[in-house]
Amino acid sequence: MTQLELNLMDLSLNELLRTVNKTEDILKDQHNEIREFRDIILTAKNWRFDNGNDATIFLAGSGRSGFVAKFFAMRLMHLGFHVYVFGETLVPPVNDGDIILFISKSGGENAVTDSIESTKLENIKKSKSSPSKKNMIFENVMILSVCGSFDCYLAEHSDAKIVIEAERDRPVNEEECERFDELNFNHDELVLMGTGFEDSALLILDALVVEMMNNLGLCEDDLERNHENINRPKEDE
Repeated sequence: MTQLELNLMDLSLNELLRTVNKTEDILKDQHNEIREFRDIILTAKNWRFDNGNDATIFLAGSGRSGFVAKFFAMRLMHLGFHVYVFGETLVPPVNDGDIILFISKSGGENAVTDSIESTKLENIKKSKSSPSKKNMIFENVMILSVCGSFDCYLAEHSDAKIVIEAERDRPVNEEECERFDELNFNHDELVLMGTGFEDSALLILDALVVEMMNNLGLCEDDLERNHENINRPKEDE
């Protein structure tokens, strides 16, 4: 590995750390919304269908956001929730009382329909902006989202949301400018495409898992009991 590559790795890592450190501001600025987001998920332990099962949480996301959805889905399973990720072969039907969580930086209509094929949110439940019940399938399905804008399609159709906005036009000091010029590199490319959003979303949702673990009166040992055990070696007796 050349010195140039080491320099760029160092600069990129620092920029990524600075980006994800902004998640503390998100928690402060969106405290009430995040609390509502958390409480909706926690209600899945109480809502019941006619068949007696707990409510199901469905997660959706395309590309790298889809991987973040799978990260969070796994932890929700460890917490004891019934959870599935759209696109998998074993996804059951959605029922009233279920929760659908979308993760998308753009939050656009196309991003949503890509996650769940061709279904629009207004075809799942009554839209706040379009109160007509003409296309509504469910009365009580809750829509959650982690997205990159307050005014995007997904945010406007969500019952609760966490918004991770990209920082625009970050000032670069003289020392940084000299370093970028020396390396002949564009500082805007230190965090590629949606990486800042995806990393921040993963950290926020991982921290939310700990919050919900405490709310449910659980500890790490409880989550460990829900961990996959077939492919793990047994401990020596």
